[in-house]
Amino acid sequence: MNLPIWAYLPASVSPPRKGVANDFSGIVEVAGDESGLKPGDEVFGIQFAVTTGTLQQLVLIDTKDSASLVVKKPSTWTWEQAAALPLVWLTARTTIAAVEPDVVKHKRIAVLGGSSSTGMYAVHLAAARGWDILTTCSGRNADFVRSMGASTVVDYMNTSVPDAVKKYAPDAVVDCVGGTECLELASRYVTIVGDKTSRASMGGSAIYL
Repeated sequence: MNLPIWAYLPASVSPPRKGVANDFSGIVEVAGDESGLKPGDEVFGIQFAVTTGTLQQLVLIDTKDSASLVVKKPSTWTWEQAAALPLVWLTARTTIAAVEPDVVKHKRIAVLGGSSSTGMYAVHLAAARGWDILTTCSGRNADFVRSMGASTVVDYMNTSVPDAVKKYAPDAVVDCVGGTECLELASRYVTIVGDKTSRASMGGSAIYL
């Protein structure tokens, strides 16, 4: 929304106010008969739409749409925790599901960017499956990723990540950072930032303009 070009985009592409974000948490105001929800329910979830976002006071969500997910919020979670979870958790879960058939020989996986929002959950999910995990992060986050389940931590600030990954010989690589340095270092490579050609470049929707 801070991009200078934002105000000049047609409303059909991007609404002028708060037309971004996919995650949300909130209270149901009105519910359809087949939604399984009722007014007053505390919920969280995710929706994908081209022309609208969830940074609004009211969001209309089609619960029959396979691209949307609305579930009841656990009472112990804050609104912020609930709204921050869906996109990164589902992304991490998707990456782990994609490499799961390949992580059978040595049960070794490399997660690039283990302290990132998606990376930390990828590490957590891999550890829950009993896999051995190498992950990359800055030195200040080393203890954090170890607490999530990483057994080997590579500080990308002072160590060659490609050399470390090649030596580790993982069954699969989950890339949450971007770049091309670790391509072909495992038989299975899954990336959530495939449009980033280096760590210094922008990726995602910001470059599509």
